[in-house]
Amino acid sequence: MVVSAYLETGGYNVIGMDWSVLCEFEYLSAMRGVRTAGHYLAEFVNWLEQMGVPLNSIHIIGHSMGAHVAGIGGGNVKRGKVARITGKKLMV
Repeated sequence: MVVSAYLETGGYNVIGMDWSVLCEFEYLSAMRGVRTAGHYLAEFVNWLEQMGVPLNSIHIIGHSMGAHVAGIGGGNVKRGKVARITGKKLMV
């Protein structure tokens, strides 16, 4: 749904991260998984930057616990800062 909204408004590259294998059990293991996933996300963003993608063109979005992954990932980028990090909370 979020991907469709972005693609309807412009030409974007949208990349999804499935970190569900890191949070299969209880809440405490999921919190450890958040840190691990965030560090992998930072490594990926660092690689994108090395390949020529400007950091000021990157917007990281996370939903629920994924918002923590987004923050950790964006906060661990090595050479600068991404343009934007958005955390969305779960609405019930």
